[in-house]
Amino acid sequence: MNTGRVYGILIITHNYHLLATVIQAQMTQKQRYLMFLQKDGSGIVVEGRDAPDGESLKQEAEAKGMTCQLLTIENFYPDYRGYRYFDLRNPGTRETFSIDYVLEAWEADKRHHEGHEGTDEWFIH
Repeated sequence: MNTGRVYGILIITHNYHLLATVIQAQMTQKQRYLMFLQKDGSGIVVEGRDAPDGESLKQEAEAKGMTCQLLTIENFYPDYRGYRYFDLRNPGTRETFSIDYVLEAWEADKRHHEGHEGTDEWFIH
């Protein structure tokens, strides 16, 4: 587990005197389960609740032809920031997220960019 420090300043005024005190508290960070899923040049970042959740998602994605790369929060920000992000720790996102939908959206977007007739869908990629 990573341990970090949080600092704050408490300022108290009493009889026109200013006192400042630095408060230090311990903060622990839970492990993050970030993964980059990619296929045919398109990619998304997903964050699972825990290791079993992440492993299950990885197996499903690989079975559907996607490549999976585990990420740390340190390499997420410089390298993968800007990709569509799905936080599967959120119950609403977890309920509606579908790898099949992501793959279908990428395929429709690809057809749209290639100029196929009848492709009126607009997707964010």
